[in-house]
Amino acid sequence: MKIKLKQDQYSVYERRGQLVFVLNSEKMIPEDAPVRLVSAMLEELNYEALYRAYSPRGRESAADPQVMFEVLVYGYLCGIYSSRKLEEACRYRVDFMWLMGETDHGAVFVDGTKLESRAGRYTFVWRKSEAQRTWERLSHLLEQWKAYESQLFIMGDGRNSYSKTDEDATFMRMKEDHMRNGQLKPGYHVQIGVNSEYITGIEVFSDRSDVKTLKPFLRRLEGFHRARYEDVVADAGYESLENDLYLDATGQACFIKPTNYDQQKSKKFQKQTGRIENMTYGPEQPKQLCLQKTFWEKRAETTQRITFQRGIHLRLCRSIQVEGAFALLKNDFGFRRFLTRGRANIRSELFLLAIAFDLKKLWIKREHGRLQTRVSEKITA
Repeated sequence: MKIKLKQDQYSVYERRGQLVFVLNSEKMIPEDAPVRLVSAMLEELNYEALYRAYSPRGRESAADPQVMFEVLVYGYLCGIYSSRKLEEACRYRVDFMWLMGETDHGAVFVDGTKLESRAGRYTFVWRKSEAQRTWERLSHLLEQWKAYESQLFIMGDGRNSYSKTDEDATFMRMKEDHMRNGQLKPGYHVQIGVNSEYITGIEVFSDRSDVKTLKPFLRRLEGFHRARYEDVVADAGYESLENDLYLDATGQACFIKPTNYDQQKSKKFQKQTGRIENMTYGPEQPKQLCLQKTFWEKRAETTQRITFQRGIHLRLCRSIQVEGAFALLKNDFGFRRFLTRGRANIRSELFLLAIAFDLKKLWIKREHGRLQTRVSEKITA
């Protein structure tokens, strides 16, 4: 039998001769707590599509879909990704209990990182050579040929491997090499765009290098924001004639560091007349030389652009903001491996991760009085 004695910021019950205090979570959560900011920001979203995804048949959901979405995002902000750990947090953590009871386009800084997929590390499938196919046994040739054709269809034209347990994952070298032997792991190439310290775009690719991801990533950013960023700032891994010409066609300023930028500054490099960068072109040239000339001209333009004061400042901001974002996601958030398989599911994980990152960044900037800060205030020389 329960006897209610008093209620102010808490309730007092008598249960089997003992006093029981039931605390009010509303009073326990500080006004400047991150969970309040997350709830307030996510309340402004349109959840019509989410509610339509729920079937009216069967038993009624135990929690409102909007509340579940808020719990997922706040869990990512706290570095909790497992559904079992989220359930445990909702049972025992006051901030989660409270949440369950409550329902500029200046410059974009681009970078990529490789995150390990959930696929097994030794499930790789490599493209076989013509010589290998020729020496296969004739009795199994047709069967093996069909299997290989199926594998080629899965791989497509842009990669040479995939995982048997996650066909969208490609085997690639990761920075986290615990065996220190250059081991290939199944993973995805994640690209993010950062503006004013917030993640404004995110996409996942199966390409192992950055260079082929820039154009489709910028198109996705443009489609999402319905506008183009004026400046595109990226490291040397994105340099190519195709990317330079694309940025020219879209009217975007290219601030991509050339791959030989550091070498160009040495006197030894400048004295090497045999290098193509130090050569001059005649009036009549083959088409191939014209393309090479175009590439070197674009590289020279970019080199001049990034050495001006604005270029130096933007490159410094890129290293702070976009590389810093990856450092926070991997170290502070502890997100180094995906929990699901398949590109569609991976995108959902990244979407939740980006929302959690931006909300945490918003809370930090609010607490330090930096809400109006758009770029790094560090003085550049």
